[in-house]
Amino acid sequence: MILSLFLDVSGSLAATGGPVASVALAGMMVVTLLGSWGALWIVIRWR
Repeated sequence: MILSLFLDVSGSLAATGGPVASVALAGMMVVTLLGSWGALWIVIRWR
């Protein structure tokens, strides 16, 4: 796992916490927003 290079991941990422968890959460929010934007873009193109 890539995160194991940066910290000791003995439990879940949420239980470990710290800045890595914050960055991971922010990254997942960006991925979610980009995915919804992409889906809307495809639907608009089909109309």
